[in-house]
Amino acid sequence: DNNKEFNAEIDLLVGEMTEGENGVHTYEKLRYNGYFLHEKSAPEGFLKDDGYHYFEIRNDGETVIVDLPMEIHFVQADPKIRSCAGRFAVTRGPLVYCMEAVDNGNDLGDIELLDNGNNCVCAEADFPAPVIYMDALRRPKATSLYTLRSAAREAIRVKLIPYFGFANRGRSDMIVWMMVR
Repeated sequence: DNNKEFNAEIDLLVGEMTEGENGVHTYEKLRYNGYFLHEKSAPEGFLKDDGYHYFEIRNDGETVIVDLPMEIHFVQADPKIRSCAGRFAVTRGPLVYCMEAVDNGNDLGDIELLDNGNNCVCAEADFPAPVIYMDALRRPKATSLYTLRSAAREAIRVKLIPYFGFANRGRSDMIVWMMVR
């Protein structure tokens, strides 16, 4: 119907792409028209993208590069997983991110990410995938074993790295399931 919005009753499957050795997916001999790209299944260890991404071929023989949006999401675990209750993992596209003490100091469990804060997705030489900088709050360092509840928090900027990069820069504490405010 050429409205660039997927409709399962109208839009038809024309084939499946093949993955080359460099991770690039191709589909040969598509004629000029509009198409949707949809992930059938995710590679092991990655999250599936359920979106339908529209692209067009305007000329026969044209090569099209589809640049998929990779938004930052907070993913929650099933509440039956007690160790993750009330915490969220940060994902971007198929990647899961974590915080390491080497970047963010100790006591990572005292950090709350701000879901409406300023986020920056940045390329860095240490990682083949971008890192994420996020606004966060950190509870002040404890001065005794037990203290009364306090709303005091310090505004900080934290660095999240792709999970696959954990411990590549030496030993460090790490957290995937984080508090979000």
